[in-house]
Amino acid sequence: MNTTEQESPDYYTVLEVESAASEAKIMWNYRKLACDFHPDVNPGNQERNDKFVEINEAYQVLGDPARRKKYDEECAQKTRRAAQEEFRRRAAHEQSLRDETRQQSLSRLAHQQFLHRAAQEQSLRRDAQAEMLHRDALEHTTIEAAARKRHAVRPWALAALTSIILMVVFAAMLWH
Repeated sequence: MNTTEQESPDYYTVLEVESAASEAKIMWNYRKLACDFHPDVNPGNQERNDKFVEINEAYQVLGDPARRKKYDEECAQKTRRAAQEEFRRRAAHEQSLRDETRQQSLSRLAHQQFLHRAAQEQSLRRDAQAEMLHRDALEHTTIEAAARKRHAVRPWALAALTSIILMVVFAAMLWH
């Protein structure tokens, strides 16, 4: 709709008839309303005078079959345009909702993937720590065993060492 185009009232509503009303019904309602809103009946009431002008304008269009047909076609065209615009508006709104839903789904999926990767990394770190602890324990056990082996007194060495000490003691006693 152009900004210069002014929204005109629905003439059927002004004359209080349906769009399928006969010419006789339109004329009858026009006359009834014209009598009710005539300026002579309502002197000084500008609102009712404006309504009377609107009623006359509506009857001039709807009372003439050619003008009524043209008016009906224009109304139908306006209705089609409004319906098309409403359809476009709803389609755009639905598309934006679908896009928003898709975006939320993608965000949710990305978050779930992030959480899954974080859990996997944490599990790998725990496994690596457990492996290190196991290796450390194994290495410690191996080192302890080697130390025990190095510092262990062998039975034959103990016997030999005891004999040497006894000989030295006896030799010292004999010497004095």
